[in-house]
Amino acid sequence: IKATQKTKNSIPILSYNAIYTYQICPKQYMYRNIWRLDTARNAGMTYGSNLHKALQLINAEILNGAELAAIDLEKIMAVAWKHNWRASETENKKFRDTALKQLETYVSNFDRIFGKYEIVGIEKQFDISLDETLITGRYDAVFKKDNEMLIVDFKTGDERDYSFQMSFYEFCLQFEYSDDDVDSRIYYLNTGELKQTSKLEQTIIKNEISQTKSNLENQIYTATPGPHCSDCAFNLMCPEGLARP
Repeated sequence: IKATQKTKNSIPILSYNAIYTYQICPKQYMYRNIWRLDTARNAGMTYGSNLHKALQLINAEILNGAELAAIDLEKIMAVAWKHNWRASETENKKFRDTALKQLETYVSNFDRIFGKYEIVGIEKQFDISLDETLITGRYDAVFKKDNEMLIVDFKTGDERDYSFQMSFYEFCLQFEYSDDDVDSRIYYLNTGELKQTSKLEQTIIKNEISQTKSNLENQIYTATPGPHCSDCAFNLMCPEGLARP
């Protein structure tokens, strides 16, 4: 773990990941975003990064008018896939083979799931100003049909509750495109299914942004020990985490 120099008196730039990390544990946020400690990427993180890069290339070809049957997934994998040096050759091959099957499913299902839409954004960056705070982030993909905009987030893991994340993204996109209807879905790569999450009121999202901003300005980084400590990259240096039963 390596630390970079802390910038003093900086106004926090908030994103979904920053707010979500703070929700889990303010001290984890401090280690990651204030102290800026670097952590090694594990095999799961590398797998997700590789798949997102491959999906970006696939969606770019579709956006540019490529026929689905003409998309060369092996060529895309050659560009997008990077082996994880911590994993064995056998493990890396297994990960790559699994990823290729998931991409084949995505391409084969694309017309059925997204055929009525057009792609209008791939890894689309957004920056909005809210109450003197910069809210920033990136949508995996944005689709459009008539006056409806659809945010799609790609997940490599099992199904769980992503209602805050997707409601946060909807809030941000609606802020930018107030004249359009905004919706969102999760695409689970391991099942090839598109799922909707529960919707949170925009006031809940705004309040969470405001409260996180206030806590960060007041430098509140109190640890909240719990089951999440076992997956925390900083658990071996955190006194509260080490003291947890």
